[in-house]
Amino acid sequence: MSPSAPPIMDVAAIPHAGVGDCNSADTSRGWTCPPLDPSPRPDRGIVPGFTGSPQGLALVASPPAAAAPASPHKGITKSLSGVGLSTAASAEHSGRGNTGCSGPLDLPQSLQTTGSHPILPSYSSGQETTWQRVIAYEACARMCLLAASKGSSEAQQFLHEGCLQLRTCFGLTQVLLQPNQGAMKDSINAREDTTESTAQSKRSVGILKVQVRRVRTAEKPRQPSPKSSRRYVEAGAQYMKQVSGRFFDRVTGHKVLQEGPQEGFYCLLRLKSGTLDESIRIQPGTGETITMHPESAGDDLMLDVFDTKGWKGKLAVPLSAIDDEHEFVPCVWCHGSWPQRERPRWVPFYQENEQECAGKVQLLLTYTINGREGGHAKYTQVGETLAYDVVLETALKVIGFDKRNLRLSGPWKWLLEEFLRTYAISEHYAALRYLTHIMDIAIPTQDCLELIYALLLPIVKARQEDALSRQERRILADVQEHINQLLAFTFENYKSLDEASPTGVSDAFMLMPGKLSVQMSAAPALIPALQVYKLFNDILSPEAQNTLRGYFQTAAKKRCRRYLSESDEFVVMGAEGIEDRVTSVVAAYAKMRLVCQQLSSEIRNDIKIHRQGILPSSIDLPTLVAEIYNVDLGNRLRAFLKACPPSSPSHPVVDLLHATADFQRDLETWGVRSAGGVDVIELFGVYIEVWIQDSRLKLLEICKSDKARWMAATIQSERHSSSPFVEDMYQKIKETLSEYESIMSRWPEYVTVLENALCDVERGIVAALEKQYAEYLAPLGEAAAMRKFNLSQLHILARRRASARYVVPRQLGVVLNSIKRLLETLRPKMEAQMKVWVASLPSEISAGKAVFGDRLNEVTVELRAKYKSLLSAIIDKQVENTRVSRSTNLKRILQDMRAKDLDDVAKRMQPLVQLLGETITSIDQMLSSRVFVAICRGYWDRMARDVLDFLENRKENVSWIKSSSAGMALEILDKVFTQHIQRLQGHALQEKDLEPPRSVMEARSMLARDMPNGLSESYSLF
Repeated sequence: MSPSAPPIMDVAAIPHAGVGDCNSADTSRGWTCPPLDPSPRPDRGIVPGFTGSPQGLALVASPPAAAAPASPHKGITKSLSGVGLSTAASAEHSGRGNTGCSGPLDLPQSLQTTGSHPILPSYSSGQETTWQRVIAYEACARMCLLAASKGSSEAQQFLHEGCLQLRTCFGLTQVLLQPNQGAMKDSINAREDTTESTAQSKRSVGILKVQVRRVRTAEKPRQPSPKSSRRYVEAGAQYMKQVSGRFFDRVTGHKVLQEGPQEGFYCLLRLKSGTLDESIRIQPGTGETITMHPESAGDDLMLDVFDTKGWKGKLAVPLSAIDDEHEFVPCVWCHGSWPQRERPRWVPFYQENEQECAGKVQLLLTYTINGREGGHAKYTQVGETLAYDVVLETALKVIGFDKRNLRLSGPWKWLLEEFLRTYAISEHYAALRYLTHIMDIAIPTQDCLELIYALLLPIVKARQEDALSRQERRILADVQEHINQLLAFTFENYKSLDEASPTGVSDAFMLMPGKLSVQMSAAPALIPALQVYKLFNDILSPEAQNTLRGYFQTAAKKRCRRYLSESDEFVVMGAEGIEDRVTSVVAAYAKMRLVCQQLSSEIRNDIKIHRQGILPSSIDLPTLVAEIYNVDLGNRLRAFLKACPPSSPSHPVVDLLHATADFQRDLETWGVRSAGGVDVIELFGVYIEVWIQDSRLKLLEICKSDKARWMAATIQSERHSSSPFVEDMYQKIKETLSEYESIMSRWPEYVTVLENALCDVERGIVAALEKQYAEYLAPLGEAAAMRKFNLSQLHILARRRASARYVVPRQLGVVLNSIKRLLETLRPKMEAQMKVWVASLPSEISAGKAVFGDRLNEVTVELRAKYKSLLSAIIDKQVENTRVSRSTNLKRILQDMRAKDLDDVAKRMQPLVQLLGETITSIDQMLSSRVFVAICRGYWDRMARDVLDFLENRKENVSWIKSSSAGMALEILDKVFTQHIQRLQGHALQEKDLEPPRSVMEARSMLARDMPNGLSESYSLF
């Protein structure tokens, strides 16, 4: 604030400032209730007040009481009182006087049709208002007399008991002279109804003189630094001196500063009832006086401030605040009062946001009423239109005019229509006056908007034909402004419109979880609202279409904001800031899931509304709102996942993921695509990969568990069983697959990522298994290494080995059983599950990526090689057992054959046969069926290979007896292995299990070539 100027005085502190405080308005929650404008609107017929005092029946000449100052406002704001943004309490139009209906009267129904005394409407005191009511009363009485003479039954009602109903409703019971008997009766009735009326400024045509002294813009005060504290104190002292001097000047009234023209500023002055073209430019400080002739005391002085950079702000000063030469305005400094006529005043002006003061203007205003100049204010001329205004407002009061009772009916409707015909008042003027009252309490309901449309239709046509008067055009412009606000509110809340709500809008508009599938239709008020919009706008023009689109987009933003506000706390606080983290995070994800479903249902409802065909073809409602929902929801999901990142694919997280995917799918189905919207892969793709890696690390960590636990479980395991460790790990893998089933079935492109992780886990399982049984696998490793040495080295190693035979331990059987179960049972189930997911993968997605199954095949090859290596090592150990003793060494037995008696072969092989039987029986106790058969067949093949080697290495001159002994040994081996395998496995055998191995077949083939043709057919080697 400048030290040379008095403090900025709120215009709201001036009586009848004519501004409404809309700072508390929140249109997103419904119809608001700002205070009503206490000053009359331009061009409205004003019914001046009457004291109604029982002290006398004559007209009073005293001026009306000064109006009480309105409550302070932050600034001059655009009044919405004309639109009727009011609740039932504010519908009484407190402070408006007779400028509109002061609310419905609690009249019994009989008082509207009989001559009984109705409750009196409230009127302000004042000579001029009383005179206007008298003229209106006289016009109605004369009109009823003429109508009654023509046989009108409606007129008889108003003429009953000496026009008692008219006198009572016009508030003239204590004004007009009454007969002695009637006076007492009327006095009793009036005593019940007369109340202290609301003060209102006089309304009259006068002369307004304006001088603009100075303009000062508001500057933000600087924050003093610690180093400038002394200068700050000095500046404060200087400021107090200047302020005190200014204050003294204002209190004493000795002088008014005039500092010459103020460069860099200029102002545009006009009356609110006028047009922009009538604005007058004036430079502050020149002393120039602008004279204006307002047509209504309810008019406002409008002033726009400009500087070299452009428009700075605007202000409005109601004439009702300065219309009395003898009225005193309270001083905001000393709580005294100052003569208003010659006092310059500082008035603040504001920017469009109407939140902070942009500066102040010093004005010198003088307003003289024409009626006072002649000294005959009570006898001013009252025109037909002004009288009609009095009759209309009285009629609306009597019928209980309110937002649920807007239509004229009954005898008072006849009275108004007869008044129009009798006094030749334009129907357009009457409709416009009616509309001004409707707009005071209008709400977005079907009945209200249909009535507005019906009244506007002929008026708009008349305007197009240039058939409206200047006054009617001004009234229409004012009505149109308020109708535009009503339409904007209607369209911006098109889903919240409720015919049963007192305000026409329901606060409980959010879709509840149990009603997401319920589709709503267009509100009944939407159709007449569009009809009214088309009256003032060419719906084919781009401007009108863009404006209408903007309304629906604003509605979508408001609804989306309401839905997203439910998750604000989770975004702001994050997961770490929540006390009960587990419960709250679950609730947060459930809330976000509900938001996705709600917004998707909102779009479905918009589609249904669009399909009803009530909107213009240029308005694609689903696309308009879906783009907003898509972008806003995408941004909220990003912020939410950043604040509360999902740690695992838990049920709430997966539910949100699917709800997001459903929303994206619906948008694609509806053909809505927008940048920055919902993309489930972009939102959750990184988290899915992180979850898979976390699962991989978790399973690998389990593989490093204590060895003793798994070993103890192995010792207690049943016969032919596999490792509990392997079984438990694959059970966890199965649970992992179940955990990711809903994700992989919908997004199979992540199956390869899961495949890589599980293959690493399988390698970890086998490595842990080998580590657990390392001491039992070590001897087999030595046997495998011996196969790499030559014959001489083998002899040396053989002499160093102990003579004890190798016995297959039970733990080694567990390893073999586990690997075999991996290959034949566990891994195929896992692979089959993932193949089902991959089958639904589109070809365009899989193109250019790793092919599913490559890693699984690698692990399969590795496991088969390991399994085969262990089998070979065990077989080698068993073959070595036969060579420990000369009596069981098949090669030695065949080489030492001398006798021609073939029975000698069986005797010599008896120790070997016994050893083979014991070995086969022992390994059956620890191996599963398929592993046992594989080892037996390998053992069988290796023993037959000794016979084959014997036949291949014999010399040419060896007799056929040698071949016969080899054939006999081969037959004995076949018998031993087939009998034992069949005895131990029984029905579990497969047909191929007893087929001779390859070495047996090769040996038989060689023997068949070498046998003489004369051999007896009764002798069979096979």
